[in-house]
Amino acid sequence: MRKRFKKPIGVKIFKYYAAVVIPFIVICLFTVSWYSKNIIQKEYRHNIEQITQSAHESVLLMVKDVENVLATIQTNKQIQNVLGGTDFCRSHMNIMPEEEIDELKQAMLSIDVHNYKISQITLYVLQRYNYPTDDNNGVIRSDTAVKNAIWYQNVLKSPDKTRWDVYYNDLNRNSYIMVSKAILNATNCQPIAVVRAKILVSDFTERIDKLTIGKTGKVFLTTESSIINTQQNKYISELKNNTAYFRKIKEKQPFVIGVRLGNIKSWIYSIPIGRGNINITSMIPEKEIQSSARVIAKFVTVMIAIAILLICIVLYSVSKFISKPIRILAKNIGSYDLRSNKAIEPITDDEVGTVAKAFNTLISTLHNLIDDITTLHEQQQMARFKLLQAQINPHFLYNTLNAISCMARRYKATDIEEVVLALSHFFKHSLNDGKEYTTIKNEIEHVKSYFVIQNMRFKGKYKMTVDINPDIMDNKILKLTLQPLVENCIIHAFKDIDYVGVIHITGYRENGKIYLKVYDNGYGTNVEELNKAINNSEQSNKYGTTNVNQRIKLYFGQEYGLKYFENDEGGLIAVVCIGDERI
Repeated sequence: MRKRFKKPIGVKIFKYYAAVVIPFIVICLFTVSWYSKNIIQKEYRHNIEQITQSAHESVLLMVKDVENVLATIQTNKQIQNVLGGTDFCRSHMNIMPEEEIDELKQAMLSIDVHNYKISQITLYVLQRYNYPTDDNNGVIRSDTAVKNAIWYQNVLKSPDKTRWDVYYNDLNRNSYIMVSKAILNATNCQPIAVVRAKILVSDFTERIDKLTIGKTGKVFLTTESSIINTQQNKYISELKNNTAYFRKIKEKQPFVIGVRLGNIKSWIYSIPIGRGNINITSMIPEKEIQSSARVIAKFVTVMIAIAILLICIVLYSVSKFISKPIRILAKNIGSYDLRSNKAIEPITDDEVGTVAKAFNTLISTLHNLIDDITTLHEQQQMARFKLLQAQINPHFLYNTLNAISCMARRYKATDIEEVVLALSHFFKHSLNDGKEYTTIKNEIEHVKSYFVIQNMRFKGKYKMTVDINPDIMDNKILKLTLQPLVENCIIHAFKDIDYVGVIHITGYRENGKIYLKVYDNGYGTNVEELNKAINNSEQSNKYGTTNVNQRIKLYFGQEYGLKYFENDEGGLIAVVCIGDERI
């Protein structure tokens, strides 16, 4: 047998509360932690995007300023007249066209490029072989020396685009950005020159070099193949070998990507600037984003520990407060002396007090039962003698009826003898040795005895026929099931009729059930009201049939019972449905 450990109710209450409340609090706090972590990360990334957008707008203004300068030179009428006009044939002479160069210089110097932090600007003229080719002159040059340069060829391949290239030395000092754009002939849209502006990287990036994201995050510029600024930053310089990042750059779309640089995983947000090949990029280590989330996680962990401690203290106090009156009540009940008639005093007005009052009521009832049992015991002693006397009554009744039958036979009173024998059989079946059940065969014999007595009284006014399937004669039936139905036919159905009343009893088995039907040819009645009456125990004038119906349902089940139908030949049909059981 399994051993049961007894525990105080306070401990059980504490355990049950703790099993429900503590997991709930822990789940809530972890949910808050997880949600806060996600919110912090989202806000952090949103701030990165905002800083990058702000830096993008700042750099975009500089880019537009530089491109506007180049566009101004491209559309300058004086340059168009000199390079695209009728003086083009002078380029094939062996003389230096000083007037033409001076004219181009005046056109170039008319634009204050220094306001846009352009340190140098050069115009490379196509098919001017007698123009200077070295860098001493500076502003106006022939394209002879740069014809094979990749940047120059790329500009002529896409004359409608501005090209940005970065050049820097190993120490990242005096690094510069070269911005190139083709000048097209306004007449035939053919390239006639290439203007190239030189900008120091330090001048171009001074607005974003001071920007930081968090503690170690950086904002920097990149082209499709290189990083423009912060080359001395070891963390960022590792990005130059990351092919996935530069592959995304070439798509010319803003993007967010996670990369691993050494042992550091970082998040990168990048936006292309204008229509050029430069992107502004922000990069921050993921651990820095998560550092705030870890602070939240540590805080939540501490709060969980404190909450669990406080909850345990509160639950312990509550369990003691709740269990105290229960313990007192249990102690009072455990030490209660049944011989005393003293009630337990309720200490509270809640359910515990109700239990105390119920215990007092139980004790009072118990004392009353003890008194009743004592009285009943005394009455039983007196009743034993009456019971012995009452046991001879059935035998005395049978003996008396047999004596009357013998006397009737002696005096040849056959009618009296018949009715006395029928009455004897009737009582014998009614008593049935105290048993509630009998066979259908015995029940039919009982009905026949009853009908003999009634027919003797009414001088052949009624007839009865029986047609029962022999296979069901040994089936079980409650005694006094059919007799009340036959009695109803004689008392009610045949009342005041001026013809012979006929009762017909049939019985058969169908679908696992036994059906017994009692037909009569009386006046009949309202079948619906009759069926309603026999299903209502409060109908006192239908006591016999109501009793039959209820007894059948109690023993066999609610699907069985008694029901009346109209007889097509007049009168009613009482149908009894019982289970298919044998004794």
